[in-house]
Amino acid sequence: LMPTQLYTLGVSYFKGREDEKAAVLLTFLTGLDGNDAFKTPNNYLMTGVAWYRLDNFAIADRYFDRVLKAEESEVNLKAKAQARLWKALVA
Repeated sequence: LMPTQLYTLGVSYFKGREDEKAAVLLTFLTGLDGNDAFKTPNNYLMTGVAWYRLDNFAIADRYFDRVLKAEESEVNLKAKAQARLWKALVA
C-alpha cells in the first residue's frame, strides 16, 4: 500500500480504537525517511495517544514531546494544548 493509504488505514484504526494497529502504522509513517508529509504535530499527537492507550507511556511521552517542539502557529495551537494534557496524564 502507498503511504497515503496506510495513513487512511491508521486513522481508521485509531478512530475504531484498534490502538495496536494504529500505533504501528502511525509510528511507521511518522518515521519515514525522506517523506516529511506525515511528520506533523497532529500525527505525532495521534501516535502518542495510540501508544498511551496501549499503556506504553514512555513512547507516548516522546511523541507528545515532538508535538511540543513544533513551531508556534495558529494551526499547531490545539495539538500543543492537547499534548500538554496527555503529558500530564503520562506523568
